[in-house]
Formats: sequence, C-alpha cells, structure tokens
Amino acid sequence: SSGINAEYGEEEEGEKNAKASVFDPNDTTIDKLKQHIIKNMQILEAHKLVTETEDYQEILTSIAKDICNQRKYRQRRKQDLKKMAATMEQMNKKKKYYGEAVTYYQEYVKACSRLQYSDFPHTHTLTQAQL
Repeated sequence: SSGINAEYGEEEEGEKNAKASVFDPNDTTIDKLKQHIIKNMQILEAHKLVTETEDYQEILTSIAKDICNQRKYRQRRKQDLKKMAATMEQMNKKKKYYGEAVTYYQEYVKACSRLQYSDFPHTHTLTQAQL
C-alpha cells in the first residue's frame, strides 16, 4: 500500500512513526521536548538499540563524543572534497589528452589512407624482386 489507505483515509503505522519523529525543537516547550525525547528513546529501546540502564548513559556518551568530534568530521570531509576535486581535475586533463590523441590518430590514419591510395595506382603490381 502507498501510505494512505484510500478506502479508510488512514495512515500506515510506519508512516505515523516517521511523522511523529519529525520535530521542530524551536517550536515547542521544554516539557514537550522532553516528552518527544523520551518517546524516541523508547522507540530505540524497543528496537534494542539502547537500554534504560544508567538512564541511557551509553547513548548520551555517544552523542557527546559526536558533538566533540564534529570539527574533526568537518575537517575530514573538507580534505576528502579537496582530494576528490584534485582527482576530478586530473581525470579531466587525462580525458582531454586522450581525446586529443584519438583525434590525432584518426587524422593520421586518414592521411595515411589518402597517401596510400594516391601514391600507388590500383593497377600497380609488384615484381618478384620487389616482394
């Protein structure tokens, strides 16, 4: 089915959960924000991604590490983009070089063909000494 049941006008369970997780923290109160976080933690716990042990300390620690490492991640992405840009530039240079080489060889073959047919008459036969 495609999300909304046309007969009954109801949403599927998965889409309800997806819409529930869309949340604007700037458009709410602290209590609503806490409720939203608790609801999402319960969903994660139901999928066995976190446990309530020590008040979800493992996910809080993980989030804190991610926040601390954001600068490193950003720098790494910036370095990767520079490397990819340099690689792309080199590939474009090679593409241009090989394109020019192909054009040159095509012209060379055409010139050789023209010379071959213009220099030798079609009735020319080789003598035994020329072979």
